[in-house]
Amino acid sequence: MLNVLLLMKLALDFMTVQRGASFLLCLLVSALVLLRTQVVEVRSAAAMRAMVGFVLLIVLAWLQSGHVAMAFRYVGLLLLAVAIPVCLTRRSPQSLLGSATLLLWANLLFGVLCIVRAVATGVYAERTFLPFEHANLFGSYILSSVPLLFVVEARQGIRWDYRLAFIGLAWASTSTGSGMLSLLLLLNFARISSGQILRTVLMAALVGLVGEAGLAMFNPELHTKIFSPFAFVTDFGMGTLFDAARIGYSLYDFGPEYESSLTWRIYAYVVFLTDVMSSSLASILFGRGFSGYEVVWNGYMPHNDFILTLVDFGVIGLVVVFYMLRRLLLFVRSHRELIALVPILIFRLMFENNIYSFYLMSSLVINSSFLLMAYRRRA
Repeated sequence: MLNVLLLMKLALDFMTVQRGASFLLCLLVSALVLLRTQVVEVRSAAAMRAMVGFVLLIVLAWLQSGHVAMAFRYVGLLLLAVAIPVCLTRRSPQSLLGSATLLLWANLLFGVLCIVRAVATGVYAERTFLPFEHANLFGSYILSSVPLLFVVEARQGIRWDYRLAFIGLAWASTSTGSGMLSLLLLLNFARISSGQILRTVLMAALVGLVGEAGLAMFNPELHTKIFSPFAFVTDFGMGTLFDAARIGYSLYDFGPEYESSLTWRIYAYVVFLTDVMSSSLASILFGRGFSGYEVVWNGYMPHNDFILTLVDFGVIGLVVVFYMLRRLLLFVRSHRELIALVPILIFRLMFENNIYSFYLMSSLVINSSFLLMAYRRRA
């Protein structure tokens, strides 16, 4: 039954705009699991602290904004985070692996269908992948199923067919960030030493410097797109940028040579952080509530979930997020093969808006639950 319901969720997420139906289906999954098991298991004090902190965030954000629908969505995430592990606890290792493999295949297949539909309808060049709001969310959704890959590999070893399929889909999504992060799947972190990682980073930096010089000489347009964010910061300085944000300067007032998506993000970060610094102590601590970002910059999001959390949920919300990331780091420290998950998650949070997309966050919760329970079985 769980497999059928989760496959229905994937179909709704990839093929229709019925986001409300996807939310109701997640609630149905949680309710059925909890009613059938008649037990809620929270095995660690750390998990309980995370849950309590999450509930407090929901209550505070709801009280400040009055946004009932958003509060229900976040409660739905919490229910899933409890229900899916409870259900998987009662599965045999073979059954859990079978479900993870099925969901992995379904994610890859639906991703391909979504791309084929975009090509067939002539909107691929416009980076339109309905029903996803934009290509970057589509890329994030593809990466959200990477935990399922590690569930399969925990039993079967490295699966390069799946890894290459992920890389191909991530680049086909036209999300540059997703494509670049997917390349981490080319590495087997279980066999890579810290020294090798450091040498790889240094080599990448050297290649970047050489590439920057080459593009400046042979392809100035592409050079501007890639490297204008660095020039944007060095040409004006952070003090000038904060002053410009404070008086309402548009990015376009700085000149066409600074117009790129990454430059836009950097200036958005400055605008939102300027607003936070000028806010009351209560707003800094507790945030503005659900969708509080809308009053900062003409309804735009900052394309950074850490900053978005700070604006809407305050310092307290940011502490809860960092606490959850710390738990992830502690988990990965004991399982080196999972290291790729850390930069994938952190960089998607740093450069996109994910936390208000329930269908994306719910899939991440479901897939991460499979990974957690699979590794508990190995322990």
